[in-house]
Amino acid sequence: MASFSGDTITTALRNASKSWKVYAESLPQSGYLGGDQYLYIRHHSPFSYFKDVQTDSRRVDEVVPFSQLASDVANDYFFVIPNNLHNGHDCPSGGSACPLADRVGAMDNWMQANLNGLIITFDESADDNSLGGGRIATVVVGERVKKGFQSGVTYQFPSLLRFCLHSLGVSSFLGAAANAPDMGEFVQ
Repeated sequence: MASFSGDTITTALRNASKSWKVYAESLPQSGYLGGDQYLYIRHHSPFSYFKDVQTDSRRVDEVVPFSQLASDVANDYFFVIPNNLHNGHDCPSGGSACPLADRVGAMDNWMQANLNGLIITFDESADDNSLGGGRIATVVVGERVKKGFQSGVTYQFPSLLRFCLHSLGVSSFLGAAANAPDMGEFVQ
């Protein structure tokens, strides 16, 4: 099983005594770290690659089906993974031949029905490879977020990690997040 053994967000959260869970739509079962089981796609779940999650049964138990989110809101950090019908990859009907507007509409409907106060980011660009992976959209939603704000700054994932940890009161940032530009401009 492929794994990453360095420090991760789980390390930072654990060191700050913060709880976390991964909620994955269509996950075959709690603690599942195996391969794709369509509609669940493993490579959309970075936590399944973290060595500290793979080797510790307490952490494996933090990877659960999305259906548990509604009754399990006591965690400090949530990582939500829509399945392939709701993440923009596949058509709402399950095929791959439909207009982009249909896939975006399915994502929007799913998010409105299931989530609020969140950070939505994508993992890839369809046609841009600049900056080591392309420019991707990230949307920040919440009570303290500036409404309609659009930054002129280019941020990368280490800044997003820093922003998430800082939002939880964690002041020790790992890896590239320690020196990444702060995304505080999004908050009122």
